[in-house]
Amino acid sequence: MPRIKAKKEVEDLDLLPVMNLFSILIPFLLSVAVFQKMAIVEVNMPERSPPDPNGPPPPVPDEQSLNLTVALTADKIELWARGGSLPSIYAHEIVEYQCEGERKFRFYPKMGIRFVAEDDKQKNWKQDKSFSGSTPKCLNGTIEPTPYQKENIYMFEVARTSEEDPGTLLRAVYNSNDSALVDGENNFFDSKSKVKLGMVVQTLRESSARTLDSKKYKDVYEDYRNAYDELAKRLVGIHNKFIDMDDADNIIILADDKIEFDKIIQAMDVSREAGFWNIQLAKLGG
Repeated sequence: MPRIKAKKEVEDLDLLPVMNLFSILIPFLLSVAVFQKMAIVEVNMPERSPPDPNGPPPPVPDEQSLNLTVALTADKIELWARGGSLPSIYAHEIVEYQCEGERKFRFYPKMGIRFVAEDDKQKNWKQDKSFSGSTPKCLNGTIEPTPYQKENIYMFEVARTSEEDPGTLLRAVYNSNDSALVDGENNFFDSKSKVKLGMVVQTLRESSARTLDSKKYKDVYEDYRNAYDELAKRLVGIHNKFIDMDDADNIIILADDKIEFDKIIQAMDVSREAGFWNIQLAKLGG
């Protein structure tokens, strides 16, 4: 008896319900989605202007107020208070770059020097003797890094004997949190050799004294001293000394046109950490 083959009937899938579902879901998802919005906030700092000879006389400064002011220029930081000033903090700019596919490096524009890190943690920086020039170059020596490859802008403190002296970069010792280590008198250590295992050290933060055990000592490293660390040290001392004054939490930050906003932000952060919460910004010059 011959075998009878059954005919398989293939039915067409009805996709209309699924399409209707998507036609409802897509507008709904778009209506509830949150898109990132970009905005530009323009900050216009007040400018100093010469007094009007025909106008009212300027107010007499309150001699009982601290009137603390930080002035930022291209190569130094100044502190003024109560009609006087502290010695200037001289600093040189060093920029950290990272070209694509390479490790970071630092460029010292004033001296035409490039620094490279000796380890993977990129904590120990040494001068690259193979490089010299007035413009930064990636480590392969072929291209100049773009502004987008600029990682950090540092203001490293220099010691100067006169206005003509270009200055010598100072050193400091830092912990794993990149905070400068100081002794009980808030003096910086200028060499890692002066920091010993088991020694009690601290940072500029209050109640930060710690004993250097083997784990903490392993992460201690030496680097060039950040000028903002010296600023922080002075601000902490000023705030502790004049804490009972009415404007002990007030500070004015002056900056000229050559100062990048990142440096102003660093000065503001240092001021807040030192206890000066009421910060005013002003433009240096007019």
